[in-house]
Amino acid sequence: MTATSHLLIGSALGAATGNSYAAFFVGVASHFVCDLLPHVDAAIVDEKGESEDITTDLDHSFKAYLVASIDILVGLIVTAFFVFSSESNLMWPIIWGAVGGLSIDIIDNVPFWSGFVRKLPFFRSLHNFHEGLHSVGKKFKKNHKSYGMWSQIILIALSLFYLLNKLV
Repeated sequence: MTATSHLLIGSALGAATGNSYAAFFVGVASHFVCDLLPHVDAAIVDEKGESEDITTDLDHSFKAYLVASIDILVGLIVTAFFVFSSESNLMWPIIWGAVGGLSIDIIDNVPFWSGFVRKLPFFRSLHNFHEGLHSVGKKFKKNHKSYGMWSQIILIALSLFYLLNKLV
């Protein structure tokens, strides 16, 4: 899923728990559950219909990095809005839910350190597990390409709806 999806879903779940510790762990769990769904990742599809995944190494186009950077920036801005607009008792659970929601991709997919991190036994296992979850959604998405985008739109909309209702 995109960073924005993971951040907002984690934020909403963090707000629902109301507890910083629980928010982080629920955010991490949500990352794995959401990656089971058909979804769109930080990749650029070229004219031939092939995907350029920016998480595998550093030799990628400026366009791929720009799209991923904008995605992260949008997610952080929207999350920050809810953090600073929420009641003080929800501020930290929202932050820790967002951190938990994005933490797996930060550890496993940032090209500046993922090559090194994936060589460590625990993180190699984490990467293999994470990749395995993605393959479930990819098998389904192969025949239903639009579902990858719609699943994220629906989850983002539900997260925004929940967070906006927490502000009222």
